[in-house]
Amino acid sequence: MLKFYNSLTNKKEDFRPIEKNKVKLYTCGPTVYDKAHIGNFRTFLFEDLLKRTLIAFGYEVKHIMNITDVDDKTIKRANDNSEILSEITEYYTELFFEDSLSLKILPANKYPLATKHIPSMIKMIKLLIDKDFAYVLEDKSGSKQIHFILETKDAIKEGLRVVEMQRIKHAEQFFAKGVKVKFETQYSKTKITKLIEEIWRTNDPDTETSE
Repeated sequence: MLKFYNSLTNKKEDFRPIEKNKVKLYTCGPTVYDKAHIGNFRTFLFEDLLKRTLIAFGYEVKHIMNITDVDDKTIKRANDNSEILSEITEYYTELFFEDSLSLKILPANKYPLATKHIPSMIKMIKLLIDKDFAYVLEDKSGSKQIHFILETKDAIKEGLRVVEMQRIKHAEQFFAKGVKVKFETQYSKTKITKLIEEIWRTNDPDTETSE
């Protein structure tokens, strides 16, 4: 029996797919504004190992890997180079596929582009906000971001993992830097620990993580 570590329950558990003998695998692909580096491919190689393991255990794997072909980094690179966004992203996407081939990474079944699914992303984000699983954060420039909420009564009932209390000190540092946070009305009474791991991934709030 194949077992995986479940970060929700903090223990190893038997793997039981939703559909017998079939696995739907979604993995995050590259943000195509530059060449993928060794740290990026560490992630992609792990995903490949996971996929090969599932196949070795007899599962039929349907693998989807997204290509992030629009974000702040891709737009900045296109502007800096005075090029069309699609020219930048198509070039680095091709390099990614070439490097993946050289590392003998099994190809995914599909590689959906972010630019082709923006309407559905907006619809999903709105649904998360409406169901109190996300909130709006606004910085000094007026730029708004959407972040997940883990500590709500509904979320706890659903068994979602809440943020550790140690994150509070990071939130305090976050506010100390002058970043203005505005919550939608329905979230105004929720605790400061809404600032989840998406914002503070490590114990050092100044540490940046790569794509």
